[in-house]
Amino acid sequence: MTIEPFVINLDGDTIEGQVARPERDALATVLMLHGGPGGDKNGPNDLFVELETSLTDLGFATVRFSFRGSGESTLTSAYATVSAGVEDVETVSQYIRTQKDLPKLALLAESMGVTMGLQADGLNAYPAVVLLWPALNLFDTDLSPFLQPDSVERARKDGALSQSGLVLGKRFLEEALVLDVGRYLTGINCPVYLAHGDADNEVPMTHSLRAAAILGNRAQLSLFAGGNHGLKAPHERERVVREIGQYLMKAFKVASK
Repeated sequence: MTIEPFVINLDGDTIEGQVARPERDALATVLMLHGGPGGDKNGPNDLFVELETSLTDLGFATVRFSFRGSGESTLTSAYATVSAGVEDVETVSQYIRTQKDLPKLALLAESMGVTMGLQADGLNAYPAVVLLWPALNLFDTDLSPFLQPDSVERARKDGALSQSGLVLGKRFLEEALVLDVGRYLTGINCPVYLAHGDADNEVPMTHSLRAAAILGNRAQLSLFAGGNHGLKAPHERERVVREIGQYLMKAFKVASK
């Protein structure tokens, strides 16, 4: 595996990430989107670091980056927004497509990364999609306290809301008030791997159940008994990493090792 950092400059902001390439020609490139607010390119409890290693071993290239306003990336305006995250997905996707050795772009997103990834242009072009504990809307998540009328009103007055260690700007909350990305699932043309823990207390399992209902026979739903957000337990992590690899190998019609 070889790793190449990259920085994309956007009007004073930067998107920072890295490309990992296998030792042979890549079967496909997996774009990995972390959740938030406050996540980074490593994913929850270094999930994306584990996937970078396991997927390159299988012959895939991977790309992971921090959204503007998180991780190493910068944001010149005061607060990140959902729409800025969508733009970041599109910007990094375009960057990948300029690299001749990074073929067949697949999407892997977790939590609020799904919220932004499903809205990006080109969704119907992905030959494989992995959605981990997807947040289809933010009302029924641990961000719900920010979206109550009195909280939103305070944010509109003060410009931001600080609660439970998080700081969210007025624009972020106003976007979240009208956000529900379930309808974008109909734009996916390939089978989709979904994973969720049934004890997730940040993004309830009902989000994945709803996604599976919308996707119908395109959904490959994997539920983890007792699993919480991010599937952090070693046995959960081993299983979800293995299943993602198996799904991608099948999606690109490569025999598993």
